Amino acid sequence: MNNNLERELKIGLTKDQYDLLLHSYDFDKTITQTNTYYDTEDGLIKKKRGALRIRFADGKKILTIKLPNDETSKKEYEREIDASSPEEFTKEVWDYIHLHLPEVHALKPIASFTTVRNLLYRPEGEFCLDETDFGSVKDYEIEYEYHVDHNGIEKLNDFLKPAGLVYTKQSPSKLARAMVYKENL
Repeated sequence: MNNNLERELKIGLTKDQYDLLLHSYDFDKTITQTNTYYDTEDGLIKKKRGALRIRFADGKKILTIKLPNDETSKKEYEREIDASSPEEFTKEVWDYIHLHLPEVHALKPIASFTTVRNLLYRPEGEFCLDETDFGSVKDYEIEYEYHVDHNGIEKLNDFLKPAGLVYTKQSPSKLARAMVYKENL
């Protein structure tokens, strides 16, 4: 599927800010996606500042591997798969994983959560207004994902105006938040 450079800006929202933004735009699409993240027993993928997940959305299962590219972007490798978990991976899927993570030979689930994502497409990228259920906690965020060079912060700030918000710094990833919520149970 896609092998691309991922650039995204994201900030956390309150429920009220989320609701305000949700009602300020005509979103193009709403999808529900369940993400399960995996790592090795010794946390090798985390040590590499990467992530490996299976996403279930729109009737598809997508394997995604994210690895750092530089300080502000990640390389993202995606492909549709038939398997629902590593126990069902074919040799072809493991070969694909080994192209990007040659040291990984066994995986265990480390986090799973469901996100309702409202998508607003623009030529430069897409706005993703997310409500995520981590089981014990629900949280809200806006992500601006883009692949075309432009001032992403300016575009995100224009989008945030109805809620009176301004982007100041990157929110932690959903995986990082899931791990914090898990530790605080």
